Amino acid sequence: MDPHNINKATIGAFRSALYDFDRGRLTSVVKDVFDPGCAVHLANPFEDLDGPGALLDQAFYPLADAIPDLERRDTIVIAGNALGQDWVGCGGYYTGLFERPWLKIPPTRHQISLRFHEFYRMEGGGRRDAGPLGHSRGHDASAGLADGTQYWSRMACARTG
Repeated sequence: MDPHNINKATIGAFRSALYDFDRGRLTSVVKDVFDPGCAVHLANPFEDLDGPGALLDQAFYPLADAIPDLERRDTIVIAGNALGQDWVGCGGYYTGLFERPWLKIPPTRHQISLRFHEFYRMEGGGRRDAGPLGHSRGHDASAGLADGTQYWSRMACARTG
């Protein structure tokens, strides 16, 4: 298997744990896939987080608490080399019934769709960080939930092999 497909398969374990959100499986996969000291860069209001544990505690777990039937759907997964670094990029949406407040946003009790764009930098057969590739052209995390449309961008890190 070529390096780019290996990198996509590595991120695939993370994506799979989010397909039908499973907190225990996600926690385990994050420990296997992400470097404990990697940089995690999210969009506003999260910004830079202190490693993958903070990604779970400050972003995913609260999101899953607000959307108990949270599901991730990828519409594109690509891998390649840019400026001498290996990357995996994913785009898609999270969806589910918005039942509890999230980020001070009152629940709509309707299905929502949170679009995302993720970029993972894969380094030397090991796990590493991802640098920002630019800000989402969407809205901040507090906009658009009432009509079920939202951008939620995330950049994180992972290891290969």
